[in-house]
Amino acid sequence: MTIENNNFSHLSAPRAVQIKVLNKDDIEHTVTSDTPGVFDVHVPPRDERVFIAPDKPGTYPYHSSDQPSMHGELVVYQTGQ
Repeated sequence: MTIENNNFSHLSAPRAVQIKVLNKDDIEHTVTSDTPGVFDVHVPPRDERVFIAPDKPGTYPYHSSDQPSMHGELVVYQTGQ
């Protein structure tokens, strides 16, 4: 996943895989699940972090807690689909 110009790239992934988040912006962003406790990753400016996709297939809306206009969806699918 890439964060650039205060926007998230589209993201879909198999369940329970590592997801790399690359922040190309000059400010910190978060990738925070709209459902508390599912995932919450703080990504410093011009840096990257990883997190594990949820184990259950489905659509997981998320946002950046420091930029209210930034929203996205992580689509998690069963391996082999």
